[in-house]
Amino acid sequence: MTLAFPTQLRVGYWGLVAQQNIHPGTIVCDETPLVSVILDTLHSDWSDDDKIRFYADEYKTDTKIIKRALAKVSKDQQDLFRRLVTRSPCWRRDRLDVSRFELYARVLSSAPRDDEGLTCLAVFYKVSYINHSCRPNAVFSWDGERVIVQATNVIAAGEEIVLDRLPESLQCAIAELRKSYLLQKDSFDCQCRDCHLDTCKEGDEIRQRLQHLHAELTGIIGSQMTPTSFQARIQRNTTHLSFASEHCSLIRQLTWQDMRLAGAHVCLAKALHRSGLLSCAQNHATQAMIVSTGINGYVWNNLMIEAMEVLQQCLGLE
Repeated sequence: MTLAFPTQLRVGYWGLVAQQNIHPGTIVCDETPLVSVILDTLHSDWSDDDKIRFYADEYKTDTKIIKRALAKVSKDQQDLFRRLVTRSPCWRRDRLDVSRFELYARVLSSAPRDDEGLTCLAVFYKVSYINHSCRPNAVFSWDGERVIVQATNVIAAGEEIVLDRLPESLQCAIAELRKSYLLQKDSFDCQCRDCHLDTCKEGDEIRQRLQHLHAELTGIIGSQMTPTSFQARIQRNTTHLSFASEHCSLIRQLTWQDMRLAGAHVCLAKALHRSGLLSCAQNHATQAMIVSTGINGYVWNNLMIEAMEVLQQCLGLE
């Protein structure tokens, strides 16, 4: 049975909607691109300026590249592309409009686990219907061939599946800055709970507190732990444990049950290790690996490596 299907939720607004109750960790959709274009630019070097130049009206090369790529895929894929860009079952089979390719193309790496991967512009069918929310319930991953969208929270039947499309630098920004970015980049007016005028105050306060806690924990990691009295150590460790507990609690309030939660656990593990709280550090390092494994499987990434290093240090294996 199909777990999710593109649905028109209101006039001019489509979304990917759950057809049944979906549990955390469930793969919501798994698909290859309808059409993709590999550019000569390294993904690590791709910038907004490159995107502007690629799609600029005065440059016709982009249209030719996209048309050639579409000509190579099957008729069924071409039909799905037409249906996607028109958002209508009544599309014209004699017309293949590439003018909206930019709206749906995702900028990915041709080799996600390699810094030398080239820029890949790819359009997916179901994924293109997934809208943004600053409190997502799913996570997006790409292995160079397929995209997988996986639930990170319980999603009830009839509920919209949403992803966070913000860059890391804006994820803890206030609603005004997040909305401005999404309007400029995707022409999307986010009205999620954390962006709506009537309810955004709580989300902004959580994000500001997270920024403060992250700065405190980063300071702990980089500081020199000077010898102190037993009473002072108890007080210091109590404060650090309080920071750790609140940090994870706030991240969960924002429904960030993804690699951001794994990253928070690694940061906490490092800070607690510096404070000498080895048991707590081990716990957070283990939690980071559990979260990462739940999303990416048993694939080593930087967070997994950092978590393992903390575990080794706590166990005296280094």
